[in-house]
Amino acid sequence: MRLLALDVDGTVLTSRGHPAPGLREAIARLPDDMRVVIATGRRLSSLYPVLGQIGLDTSTVVVLNGGLTIDLARPRVLAAHRVGTELEEAIRGGEERGLLVGAVFPTPRVGDLYGSEGLARVNAPGYAGPIRRPLKEACYVAAWGTAEAATTWADAVDRRGDVRVYAFPEGPNWYHVEVTPKGVDKQVAVSDLAHSLGVARRDVIAVGDGGNDTTLIAWAGLGVAMGNASPEAKGVADRVIGHADAGALTDFLKEFHQDAAKRGLPA
Repeated sequence: MRLLALDVDGTVLTSRGHPAPGLREAIARLPDDMRVVIATGRRLSSLYPVLGQIGLDTSTVVVLNGGLTIDLARPRVLAAHRVGTELEEAIRGGEERGLLVGAVFPTPRVGDLYGSEGLARVNAPGYAGPIRRPLKEACYVAAWGTAEAATTWADAVDRRGDVRVYAFPEGPNWYHVEVTPKGVDKQVAVSDLAHSLGVARRDVIAVGDGGNDTTLIAWAGLGVAMGNASPEAKGVADRVIGHADAGALTDFLKEFHQDAAKRGLPA
């Protein structure tokens, strides 16, 4: 078996937020020995519509940059990594700066990850539904706000040294900050999944474009960076393909079907 790990934004999706023409068909025609896994920083609720568009709505997904691994065919949560540190004081400080802060908690029922338990406002009556849970049990904390407030808060949280912090712009003077467990990323989650499936590292193909894909691309047996990828991702890739907007992922996946056909393998 081979494992193909695909990033979403800038890889599966073009800059316009849609899959490139022919991508669904290219995925459907991949060889039978290739299992496709989506690895993204998105939450499950915002990812699921994309999965339907590309025919992977019963696939295994790694969401929240490795925080949760979910088998949608069962459905069940396969792995959950918790922040594991007290964040209440830091969160209160963020809200005092005007940030909107939320958290995702692993739950026994996958369905809960789509709704209020999947992204709970920290200053709402309960962190996850009716039961208030300590933030150290969260697998993901997010904040949104103005550039100054968000980046100042992100720097303060990052200085703690016990969590991983991403801060990036989402619009004019509007930033998104993500706090995830330290030492957990897409590479950790995908490598754990590969091990559980008996897939060797050399048989893992990873395709992505962002800084949060870099360790996975570097680790995979075949690491592939999109033409629109960050310099860091391109720097560690075994191969750089074209831009997502030009349908480069579709063309790349067609190569596996053509190779299987040449070798007379089922596809």
